[in-house]
Amino acid sequence: MRPRRPPAPALDRPRPRPSRVPPKGPERGTRKGDPKGTEQRGGGGLRRSEAPGLLLRPLPATERLRIGRRDGSGGGGGAGMGAGGAGGARGRGARARARGAVRAVVTDVDGTLLDPRNALPASAARAARELRARGIPLILATGKTRGPWLPPLLEAIGPLGAPALFAQGLLAYEADGTPLWERALEPAFLRRCVRLARRLRDVQVVAYCGSRLVCAACDRHSARLPDYGEPEPEAVGDLEEALCGGGGRAPVACQKLIFMADEPMAGVRAELARELRDGEDCSLTSALPGMLEVLPVGASKGEAVARLLRDLGIRPEEVVALGDGENDVELLELAGVGVAMGNASPAAVRAAQHQVAANDADGWAEAVDRFVLEGGRSG
Repeated sequence: MRPRRPPAPALDRPRPRPSRVPPKGPERGTRKGDPKGTEQRGGGGLRRSEAPGLLLRPLPATERLRIGRRDGSGGGGGAGMGAGGAGGARGRGARARARGAVRAVVTDVDGTLLDPRNALPASAARAARELRARGIPLILATGKTRGPWLPPLLEAIGPLGAPALFAQGLLAYEADGTPLWERALEPAFLRRCVRLARRLRDVQVVAYCGSRLVCAACDRHSARLPDYGEPEPEAVGDLEEALCGGGGRAPVACQKLIFMADEPMAGVRAELARELRDGEDCSLTSALPGMLEVLPVGASKGEAVARLLRDLGIRPEEVVALGDGENDVELLELAGVGVAMGNASPAAVRAAQHQVAANDADGWAEAVDRFVLEGGRSG
């Protein structure tokens, strides 16, 4: 998310459609039957880390719910790009909407569903509840872990009616909290990352391990994460030992790493891309300023959503997707109707067919109303 700009005049121009084929990559095992948390494989056994329970009591539509502890005025996942949307869907999305065949809505969370204060707008809560009333599942696809931000969100909008994807799709859970799958970075690659981080100046590395966030030592960079409703990062000392084992510690499954530093991060990104072989040994992406994410090669929200849709028997052209950041590009390209927020990054705007108002100007509700609810009434 980036600093908020005032809404610009409505835009009404269609967006070009890039390829919707998500990158492929190896996957780790699928596990079910652990409704209380994420099973983490390490050494000769499994270690369970607790995940928050779900509180599903709907709130009145007038409630404006704080999801994180953040109270600043930052914007969504990119430079403000103007409100409004493109007129007339095209391609697969146009056919899906014309026959009233939208069967699922997939949404990013920060910068998209939530406003710049990490609050859920009343308009978004209303639109989400109307989706549920019509039997249209709402699929969360977020870079965040399944952390403290989730229960209050579910209090406001009720059961999602579908699985949810976390950590850029590297963790998937059923609606009741049962794990569906996990994908993790290889220990040898993690060692490379941690050793590279030691050579970089003023760079923090936080590892996402199930419902835990761990780092060598906490600092002002890692302190930003709870502002988005994430768990408090844990200082573990030797991060290489904590992740890969050694010194009496068993290895743990780590889904992704976030390298954090002050902007501009172009130099850090270039170093990571060269040393970690972006596109060959890993995939780099960014969701928020000052944060670069290292994922297993080929991993993305689009790749994970494509897999989930196959499991659910839903075709991509029957999906409306909403996002704002670089990490939403593959998702927006995959969906039949891809919608970028008014505060979206240039990469997200290019990947989408349509653009709506910003996340602080009821853009999420606008997209759901236009491309799902009104389309369903008229289709």
